[in-house]
Parts: sequence; C-alpha cells; structure tokens
Amino acid sequence: MFTVTPAIVLAGGWEAAFYTFGAAAIFWFPFWAASSFEVVSDSSAGGMYGTEGGAKVGVVDEWLALVKTREVKAICVAQFAQSWGGYGLLSWLPTYFEEALGVPLGDLPAFTVLPYFIQGIVGVASGIVADRWLREGRFDVKFIRRAFQTAGMVGPAACLTGAAILGGAGATETNVFAAAVLVDVGLALSALTLAGVSVSHLDVAPRHAGLVFATGNTCATIAGVIAVPLSGFVLEATGQSWSTVFGIIAVLYVVGAAYWWACVGDEPVPEDSL
Repeated sequence: MFTVTPAIVLAGGWEAAFYTFGAAAIFWFPFWAASSFEVVSDSSAGGMYGTEGGAKVGVVDEWLALVKTREVKAICVAQFAQSWGGYGLLSWLPTYFEEALGVPLGDLPAFTVLPYFIQGIVGVASGIVADRWLREGRFDVKFIRRAFQTAGMVGPAACLTGAAILGGAGATETNVFAAAVLVDVGLALSALTLAGVSVSHLDVAPRHAGLVFATGNTCATIAGVIAVPLSGFVLEATGQSWSTVFGIIAVLYVVGAAYWWACVGDEPVPEDSL
C-alpha cells in the first residue's frame, strides 16, 4: 500500500487512491466472508458463558468484571497510547516528509515503506528473543512484558522528539537523512511491543483472551479516530508545528509506558475464572 499509493495519487489524484483501495476491499469481501463465518450450534453456545455459584454469567458481566482489573486497564492504556502514535504516523508521515522536509511526492516510498519493512523484521525477532529468554529462565514473564513494551514506547518517543527538532531546523540534506533514520528506528522499536501488550491478554486472561484482546483493540481504534483529525487540527492551529504533533505522541508514549510498567500482570486474574 505504501509503495503504490504515491503513484496512484500522481496518476489520478487523491480520490483515485480511495477508489482503488475501496474497490479492492469490496472485491475481497465475498472471499473473506465465505471462509470466516461459522454457525454456532446451541450445544456450543455455553462457551459464551461462565458459571458462578451454579448460575450463568453472561459475556457482558464477564467483560465488566475484567475491565475493572488493573491488568486489563494496563492493556487498554498501553494500546491506546501506542496506537495514538501508530495511527498518527501512518496518516501523517508522508505529509511530514513532503512538507516539513521537502521530499517530493514521487520519492516518498523510499522514506515511508522502509520503516514498516524494518518494523516487520523487529517484530518477528522480538517474539523469538522473548520466547527464548522465557524458555531459558533468564527473566520472568512480567519483566519481559515490561521491558519490551517500555522499549517499544519510550524508544519511539525519543526518536520522534529528535525528528521533530530536525524538521524545525530546516530541510537540509543532512536533516532529511537524519530525520528519516530516526523515524525508521522509532517505528522499528515500536514493534517490540509485540512481545509486550500484544500477548499480555494471554497472560492475564487465557480463558477470555479474545474478549480482552478485543477490548484493547477497541481502545487502540478509538485512539486512531481521535489522533488523526486532532493532529491535523494541531498542525493548522500552530502553523504546521510538527514538534507539537510529535511531542503529543511522545508524551502519550511515555505516560502509557509508565502505567504499563506499574500495572502489567503476569498471571491470570481471578475474574478470568468467571
């Protein structure tokens, strides 16, 4: 997507990009639907309920009990904070390179694709390293979740701060290169969270991992819904102050990492047994 979008925009305008990816989604939907929907029989419906004192506990009651725990709150806060930056960068990174650093639209793929390619490599590597450390007993689960998530949020915060400073210093060749490197490193480090919050729901609520994962993802999506338009408003209100936009992301990263470090869990919460 990041590779072809600039070419589509250059050839047919920004509307063409929306039409192209919208049509691709419509084309793909029937194939996805045919392989994804499953009819749940009455005999298996009990899997949606737990029991407490012989009485059925509905999925809503289970969810309410889980979201009140500090461990699940930590997942929600961390996913909200990191997705604020993730969605914000996903939407505004091309604009930053084009307007703040003077990179031509046709050259954007070289700057916007590489970070996500590196991110994929780091994400796979983080899982391999975390699993090895657990198997070898080097660190316990809580330390690994803390370390990877904190590095995956504080690291990008530092990199974005540096990129914002360079953006304000002028679009020299050196600044453009250095800012690109910082963004690449920041996005790569963000993939470390795949060994943090992305698997924490299995630690704290293995019986309701899907429910907790969905709750965290909802918080992440809400962050994206707010972050993208708010970043645009901030840019307009401050006269294209990228340091302000990146500063907001950096602060949320640090706050989210601090809350995560204090509240992350490493074993099933009692509410998971409902």
